[in-house]
Amino acid sequence: MSVNTIYLLSFLIPLVLMPMVLPAFVLMAHRKRITDGPGPRKRQRHPVPLMGGTVMMLVICVTSVVINLFYDITPLFPVLCVMCMLYIFGMMDDTIGLGWGYKLVLQIFAVLMLYLGTNYGIYSVRGIHLLENLSPLMSGVLTVFCGVMLLNAVNFSDGIDGLASAFGVMVGIVMGYWHTRHGFVTQAIISFIMVGIMSSFFCYNVFSKRYKSYMGDSGSF
Repeated sequence: MSVNTIYLLSFLIPLVLMPMVLPAFVLMAHRKRITDGPGPRKRQRHPVPLMGGTVMMLVICVTSVVINLFYDITPLFPVLCVMCMLYIFGMMDDTIGLGWGYKLVLQIFAVLMLYLGTNYGIYSVRGIHLLENLSPLMSGVLTVFCGVMLLNAVNFSDGIDGLASAFGVMVGIVMGYWHTRHGFVTQAIISFIMVGIMSSFFCYNVFSKRYKSYMGDSGSF
């Protein structure tokens, strides 16, 4: 199977799976009251389920297993493990509530695990302030700082319909294109998976009334 076909499947599988799974989880969230209720700083008039992140994580795992049957994406498994870790932390926040201090510590821990367990990190700033290659300590600190900032940026944008998912689609397209141009196949695959998931979720988040859902902290943590 060609690489382009793998890219296409990476986009289409989550795009099709999301509408098959999300409605059932939305109904369950209403019954279990896993919702974001109306408030003085919120525009919704009715409780909105917070199950988007759960469905996303499920679809990511299923799609990864299917794609791995045709192309070896085992180098991405450490990244998927960190994503599962973030999902668990976010689900804890959605269900029992976590203080900002606990959330910050858990976010730092997750980004640090990604940095230490993979080769993903900020190792150079391309001559900014006359700096080229960074020391391991500075690289780790900068990676954790930027990672935590990105996590919270997505978290804060989830309460506005379509903002977080539209941002995810745009970032996924840009990163997918960049990775394909430079031959990073596995990274391109996860980028296109995210484009498929976010595109489908965007439609439910913005246009659906019965099955409207937010990502929740489980999806944006």
